[in-house]
Amino acid sequence: MIKPNQRQQNQLHALRQALGLPPYRPVNDAIAFSLGAPMDVAYSIELAHFAAERQKDCIHMAFAHAGAKRASNFSVVFREIGNVDIIRSCVPYAESDDAPVRLVSTSGQGQFMVDARGSLQRIAGLPDALGAGHKRALRRIRQIAARMGDAVVPGSMAMDTDAALLAESGPREPVICIR
Repeated sequence: MIKPNQRQQNQLHALRQALGLPPYRPVNDAIAFSLGAPMDVAYSIELAHFAAERQKDCIHMAFAHAGAKRASNFSVVFREIGNVDIIRSCVPYAESDDAPVRLVSTSGQGQFMVDARGSLQRIAGLPDALGAGHKRALRRIRQIAARMGDAVVPGSMAMDTDAALLAESGPREPVICIR
């Protein structure tokens, strides 16, 4: 795990806002956000357990190293009724200059967007003009991040990759699908 710098944290919080979430904790706090190194299998499983335990989907923004200026990858940990899907290759996409950003799976696993309740929703298919929409989304994320200061967002926490995240007892282990 890398220790994120302020620029990386700002980009993560800018993504959050570009997706349509407010800069504060919403009443329906249904999506967790994570940043760090690109997800390997071990960290994917850890985030899947985290999502199941906290009952939140998760969006992970990966950076190649601690000094990286731009994210190298975006991933989604999405809870279904009987399993947790991990979609490790997504790109941000905006249909227009004022449309909320979505995360689009490059492996055909769908698009992920924030609905009116602040929950993550999966929709099928690929959008039109993926390349142009990707550039538009990245530009918006950079613009939002550039307006942020260097204050740490309240409620942020660092996850120790060796820490036990699950409660000692629970209904059952989630079924984890890495895609």
